[in-house]
Amino acid sequence: MGKGARAAELETLTVAGNFWQDQEKAQTILKERSGLVATINQWKKHQRGLDDATVFMEMAEAGDAEAATEVDQQVVQLEKEVSQAELERMLGGEHDAGNVVHRLTSSLGLGAAP
Repeated sequence: MGKGARAAELETLTVAGNFWQDQEKAQTILKERSGLVATINQWKKHQRGLDDATVFMEMAEAGDAEAATEVDQQVVQLEKEVSQAELERMLGGEHDAGNVVHRLTSSLGLGAAP
């Protein structure tokens, strides 16, 4: 099942009359749906950017110097956004949204006489 279909399925669950009877389950469903919708919207934004860049590239190939500058800027921006999205996907595991507390301790006996 694709992300869009899963988001639609979860949306259907959220409008059910008994949705809030199990609040923990409801929160889990809402969190999953929110993440899917964010991913879908991000993909759509990147697709629109790519479509726009394609149009400017065609204009640049026809000799429009301003379009050439615009396509360069759009490609750089898209590369940044896609790189950020890839990083977020790599760090998007189940526990990656939580905070981490890490304590380093020394086994060298700091403060002890040499």
